[in-house]
Amino acid sequence: MFSTPQINQFDNSAPVVSRKKPILWIVIVAILSLILAVSIVLLIQSKQEIQSLKTSLDEARESQVLGAQNTDQEVVSLLNELGQLIVLPTDEQPTVATVTDLTQLAGQPFFEQAQIGDKVVIYNNSAKAILYRPSEKKVINIAPIVNDTQPPVEPVSPTQP
Repeated sequence: MFSTPQINQFDNSAPVVSRKKPILWIVIVAILSLILAVSIVLLIQSKQEIQSLKTSLDEARESQVLGAQNTDQEVVSLLNELGQLIVLPTDEQPTVATVTDLTQLAGQPFFEQAQIGDKVVIYNNSAKAILYRPSEKKVINIAPIVNDTQPPVEPVSPTQP
């Protein structure tokens, strides 16, 4: 009555599993892992550079590597010049100092292109430090200042006109 199907032991017509899909997934995971690793390394380096900048600014203030405070008239004049180049915070009065000793600033990324006579404008509430060269009317560098109580901010580079 009922016949049982016969199974051919030598039938090679079984579906072939493609090995391309697992290899593709392995490549995608490897690339994503590499991107993640590079991102983490860059994040750590930028945090270290920001901390180094903060430390160097604090040390510079203490050791008077940056010159004494400028007069109010000099600060207003400087801020007017600088305000024509970039947008400055208006809700606070910055600390302004003059670079007077490059040897003590050597090796600090923020001051790499600094020259004697450059001005450092520090906005504590806005967490910005600006290196300005009045002789050329040029912004040399801008960097965030990270306080221990606030999250880190991405570095900003000035654009050339």
